[in-house]
Amino acid sequence: MTSKNSFISTLFAVCSGTKVFTKIINFGLLKTFWHLILLGIICAFVFTAVNSPSMKREITETCNYLQSQFGNIVVKKDGVYPQLNPNKSRDLNYRYLQFNYVPSVNDLKDIKINSDMNYSGFVWTPKGIVGWMKLDSNDVILYPALTNLGSTKLFKFLPKDQVQNYAKENSLTSFNNLMLKICGQAEIPIIGFFTLNKTNSFSDFSNTIYYWSAGIMLIRFFFTILINALLYSLIFAAVYKFTGRNTLYNLNFKKFFSIAVYASFPAIIIGTLLELAQPPWFQYQTIFIFAFVIYLIAVTNKLRKSQNIQG
Repeated sequence: MTSKNSFISTLFAVCSGTKVFTKIINFGLLKTFWHLILLGIICAFVFTAVNSPSMKREITETCNYLQSQFGNIVVKKDGVYPQLNPNKSRDLNYRYLQFNYVPSVNDLKDIKINSDMNYSGFVWTPKGIVGWMKLDSNDVILYPALTNLGSTKLFKFLPKDQVQNYAKENSLTSFNNLMLKICGQAEIPIIGFFTLNKTNSFSDFSNTIYYWSAGIMLIRFFFTILINALLYSLIFAAVYKFTGRNTLYNLNFKKFFSIAVYASFPAIIIGTLLELAQPPWFQYQTIFIFAFVIYLIAVTNKLRKSQNIQG
């Protein structure tokens, strides 16, 4: 490790063995936080970059599927219609997304939300579009996906059988200056915001949705890394403090917390790599906790032996 304790040299030393922790006990919290943020950013970028090709492909295929089923979105004076068969109801399921179209508000009574099969979806009538996202088997988040520019309507938490009433309540009376807001979850996050013209192609939405969704994936994974590292480091630092084991290098709470954060670095890397492999039996948090606890035990044992030798 260099005299300046750079991020790269520190990361390499931490992942190479426990010897470096006799020096890390003298690091300040600001350096610790900064190194954690840098590692989180790097891992989040790697995670997003590796997933980007499949994400872009899924989004493009979904948009092309909707284009084949509905044609363009056509904005008229009295409503918003699919170009293909505007008088025909449709109930579509694709990649854990549900798409319902009915030609009249009165037909909303026939719509059933299939949250057992799908994570999210959209209910479309000529008078408006509402989106939903699954909370549990009975409840969903509902939001107005189609609004006039400047609308401040927010989402609501409701039972899924209330989607018909919600769609009626959010029917539009003016079809000028419309904005389409897409927010959902399939196998990947689905995010996008569009100002509608008179004719709008689903296929043209794909690039914008991809960039928004990739950004959300990056941010979400970064905070997953950050929250897990900080939370479990705090827990173990608190355990260390309140069990009276304060003889280890006379470490206080802050110093042990800093050691715990650095001990999480190999777990963050392992968790990121295995999350990329997507094993069906593990999630990032499970992998992280397992690797973190093992390495933290090894670190504290190293510090204890080093202290005994110095003593």
